[in-house]
Amino acid sequence: MPEFTVQYTDASGAAREERASAPSAQALRKRYAERGLAVQSAKVRPTARETAGPKARGRIDLNQFVVFNEQFLALIRAGMPIP
Repeated sequence: MPEFTVQYTDASGAAREERASAPSAQALRKRYAERGLAVQSAKVRPTARETAGPKARGRIDLNQFVVFNEQFLALIRAGMPIP
């Protein structure tokens, strides 16, 4: 079940934010409306895999790879020992 970040206002007009799980944003809005709360936004929270960097997904940016190789080559040509 997806997890959402919900921004809502309560009966006193105070703005609040919390995390909640629901099958859909529509179901979440309905649940909050039944409690007398006005939902301003309900955004799906990304999973840990979606927020992980390129390394965690097994891919690297081509520009980063080229820069690394250029710098690595400069170190080797300068005689830096590579263990």
